[in-house]
Amino acid sequence: SRHGNPTVAAFEGAMQTLEGGAAACAYASGMAALHAALLAAELAPDATVLASQDLYGATLDLLVKVLGTFAVKTVTCDFSDLAAVEARARQLRPRILLAETISNPLLKICDVDACAEIAHAVGARLLVDNTFATPYLCRPLEHGADVVVHSATKYLSGHADVMGGVVVAREPLEQGALVSVMKLAGGILGPWE
Repeated sequence: SRHGNPTVAAFEGAMQTLEGGAAACAYASGMAALHAALLAAELAPDATVLASQDLYGATLDLLVKVLGTFAVKTVTCDFSDLAAVEARARQLRPRILLAETISNPLLKICDVDACAEIAHAVGARLLVDNTFATPYLCRPLEHGADVVVHSATKYLSGHADVMGGVVVAREPLEQGALVSVMKLAGGILGPWE
């Protein structure tokens, strides 16, 4: 299953269709999916991630406590203040802007269109965690996001009886990097999930 499974591939295909992406890869958890999406973005020492200050706590811990040990810098900003986001992005020239469509737990709404414009103006990618909204309420790729992440454990599974995550990318070129991280880091979604 580490190199492919028809059940997991069906889930990936469904999520690719629902989000309107060109590539999708499933993982054992939402955190594994987020980790893979960040690694696939080719973060290197001294790269910067400009992150919403209202992100899920474990996401911030992943950025600071795990990626920070590899000299990836994380700077947070209030993504509801678009002028501040734009100023910080111009100042920092981050590799990634990271936001949630609806923040967890404060339920702040992200202006995905505006954040995508800001990210692309400075050569960054916009990575959006769409866990709370699901593709039923928002499809971030249609609003300019480059990568969408879900914790499938929550609303996608519907009953919280499954652990999983998925990354959907706008560009098909992302597929190889996402699959490589999945195989090598080991966050493989089990076929029975």
